Amino acid sequence: MRMMHNLMRWNIADREIKAMRDLLKPDGMIGIEQHRARADAPYAYSDGSKGYLREADVIKFMEVNGFTYVGKSEANANKKDPANWEGGVWTLPPMMRGAKDEDKARLQAIGESDRMTLLFRKRG
Repeated sequence: MRMMHNLMRWNIADREIKAMRDLLKPDGMIGIEQHRARADAPYAYSDGSKGYLREADVIKFMEVNGFTYVGKSEANANKKDPANWEGGVWTLPPMMRGAKDEDKARLQAIGESDRMTLLFRKRG
């Protein structure tokens, strides 16, 4: 799943995760790939409105909703992303929303956002 930030900012995350959980067999797995905010990012920046969420918040949310954290992969990590864009994740490629021509080469060099890739197992 790649849209946890939208579920959060639209205030439908609880409902949608419950629906996904109900679809899974016992011990079923769900993976989440999500734009990763810095661990110390303020909630106002990491509430999904900028596209970024804190990794610890996603893990806690899933645990509260009946999942066990299994592990993570750094396959989608990008340490060049400072994850502090005024315009949010959409500042980076591929969208580069609002980017001036003189900034595009710098943004292309950073690349796409830093993303967490997390795996969870349905409990009980």
